[in-house]
Amino acid sequence: MNIIMNEKEKAIQILRNNEINEKKPSETIQLLIKYYHEQNISKDQIRKKIEEFMQQNYKGFNSTRWQQSLDNMVNRYTNNKYKLININRVFVTKEELKKIKKINESDKIEKANIDLEKLAFVLLVYAKTYNQINENNNNWVKAKKTTILKDAKIRSRNKNNSLDLFRELHKLELISFADTVNNTSIQVNYINNISRVEIEIDNLQGNFISKYLEWRKGYCIICGKKLNGKSNRGKYCKQCAKEIELKNHRERNKKWYKNKIK
Repeated sequence: MNIIMNEKEKAIQILRNNEINEKKPSETIQLLIKYYHEQNISKDQIRKKIEEFMQQNYKGFNSTRWQQSLDNMVNRYTNNKYKLININRVFVTKEELKKIKKINESDKIEKANIDLEKLAFVLLVYAKTYNQINENNNNWVKAKKTTILKDAKIRSRNKNNSLDLFRELHKLELISFADTVNNTSIQVNYINNISRVEIEIDNLQGNFISKYLEWRKGYCIICGKKLNGKSNRGKYCKQCAKEIELKNHRERNKKWYKNKIK
C-alpha cells in the first residue's frame, strides 16, 4: 500500500535532506504542497517554494515544461480536503483474526486456500487505514485489485483465478461490492474494533502480510508457502531462507569491504 503513515514527518525529512522521488517526482510535490498548506502559507508562496525545491533537487528541471503541471498541482492540493495523513498504528483485533482464520472452514469453500485468508487480512488493513484517513469512510476500500493482490503476496499466472478470490469472499458475505456501475470499491464486513488487539501494523509500505502469516503459524512469512512440519526454520520456507541468507552474506561482505578500504 503506497501510503505514508505520517506525512508531516516525511515532508520535514524531505526538506531537511533535499530528497525527491526521481521516478515519481509528482508524489514528492503533492506531499510538500499539502505540508505547506497546513503551515498556512499562501498559494503563491507555495508555488514559489515548490519551484525552488525542484530547481535545487530535480536534475534536468525545466521551469517552462513544468509550469502547467505545478500550477495544477498547487491549485488542487491546497484544497482542504487533501489533508496530511497521520496514522500512528493500524490495529487488528482477536475477533477479526478469528473470522479470517475460519474462512477455509466454511462449507461454501470448495478447496482450502491460504490466499483467501491473506486477501481478507489485507482488505481489512486497507479498510481500517481508510477509516483513519476519513472518518466517514465506513469500511470501504478504494484501490486497484492488482495492488491489493500484490500486498497480499498473491501471484497467479491466471488473472481470473486471482479475481475469483474476491468473489469467494463476497460469497461468504465478508465483503460487499458497490452497486454503482463501474465502481470497483469493496466494503469490508468483518471489522470488530471492540475485541482485544492482536496485531499492530506501523508500516504500510512494507511486507505487512507477514504479520498475519506469523500470527497464523505454519506458513512462510515471506511468500506464504506452507511450511514442512519438521522444519526448524520457523518463519521461512527453504527457498526464502536461502535467499535471506544470501542477502545477509552480501551485506556482510559489503560491510567488510567498506571497513577494509577505510
